[in-house]
Amino acid sequence: MFDNICSFPWPRYWFPEGISNSTFIQSGYLTLPSPEHSHYYQALPKQLSELIQIPILILLGEPGYGKSHALEDERKRLENEHTEDLVIFEDLKTFVPGSEQRLLDSDAFKLVEQGHRLWILLDSFDECTLPAPGDWLISNFINKVKHPERVFVRITCRPSHWPERLEKAFSERWRSVAKSPVELWRLPSFRRRIPRSRRRVVSLRPTSTR
Repeated sequence: MFDNICSFPWPRYWFPEGISNSTFIQSGYLTLPSPEHSHYYQALPKQLSELIQIPILILLGEPGYGKSHALEDERKRLENEHTEDLVIFEDLKTFVPGSEQRLLDSDAFKLVEQGHRLWILLDSFDECTLPAPGDWLISNFINKVKHPERVFVRITCRPSHWPERLEKAFSERWRSVAKSPVELWRLPSFRRRIPRSRRRVVSLRPTSTR
């Protein structure tokens, strides 16, 4: 017997928060402008790999839109393409008391002091099991970062649960790095179904017959 597990590896595009994406979505599908016409637009949809210079990325999207998959893909890309950098990935909805020690890895921060870049990828902030997760991040992480120019943060969250206080704390700590160190980007929804021709991208995994 087999389980049909759909796996659609095409890239995901993000839009700057506050910028309408209606120009790029036609009949429910994303359409990208040709390079020669891209300068006519206020902002263009981008993949996470194109936002690598932004110190703090807040990645917004409603449940089920694919934020977690996108962040996991970014983790793999960073590990494969930036082998000298350090990458810490944490799923905040599985956090329990004591889990924060993985985020505050002393060995990793010692390497940052020696010149290495550190990428902190935090998934599902809105489902974090810690009480007052925003306050915890401010007191136990943000306020302890000594070299913000070498630390990059990506956090996924549903839009209604993102606290402005946390955004302000990131901005204040990273303001020496960039004029606008924090940016919010949103993953849009697509109403149309996947075209029939693309539904064939399926992996067949045998299941136990017991």
